[in-house]
Amino acid sequence: MRRWLITLGPGLGVWTGTASAQVARAVQWLVALGLCLGVWTGTVSAQVAGAVGVAGRGSSLEVGGEVDARIRLPEGAQFGVSVRGARTSRTYLGGYAEGDGGSFDASLHGVVPLFATDALEVGLRLGLGARSLWLDAAQGPYETAARLTSDFGPVAALHVDPHLTLRLGWTLVVEAELDPTVEISTLGARLVGGALVPIGEGVMLYGDVGVLGTFGFGGDNEKLQVDGTLGVRWAFGAGSRGWRFF
Repeated sequence: MRRWLITLGPGLGVWTGTASAQVARAVQWLVALGLCLGVWTGTVSAQVAGAVGVAGRGSSLEVGGEVDARIRLPEGAQFGVSVRGARTSRTYLGGYAEGDGGSFDASLHGVVPLFATDALEVGLRLGLGARSLWLDAAQGPYETAARLTSDFGPVAALHVDPHLTLRLGWTLVVEAELDPTVEISTLGARLVGGALVPIGEGVMLYGDVGVLGTFGFGGDNEKLQVDGTLGVRWAFGAGSRGWRFF
């Protein structure tokens, strides 16, 4: 497959195509911070919990996969890093609708606790990342794109019983294209709901469904996007058995 990521870790950001150097540097920066988080977690493992996960993702525009890692402090705050790759069936570069291609995302994210009881946890999600897109065969004037991504908003988890947690969130999504044009590619609100079920010692199965209404490129973008995620997470460290809020 053309233009897929060919190295991981410190080599992230090297593509077999023409992905933007700015995004490559941003991805390397994000991964470096993620590695620092991992080292820091190892030094305070007696006080924090960690989790790693893998998931399949699909939407009205693309199908792919995601891996993520995160830590949770005793006070409930979370910090993590995720990477995602996908094949796109439709995308927008500089406002031009295009067909088959690919995408790669890397992001940092966190959750700041706002309210917590034994049954309910509410927090503020914050995310910042970088995205690269490319086409198999461009129909318009552009073949690749580089973007910055961000999202923030309230998220909540309702622990129905030890075997079921329901999740609900609303986030504002802002995506800015930096190359080949400089403009807002996505501005919208995403409503997401899902569930998490423990299936073993520290192992959790989770699924989400999201709906995103957007405006971008002066109206020349996908107005409504529907997505779904199904994955598995393994939690470890202090208090990991009770860690079901992501």
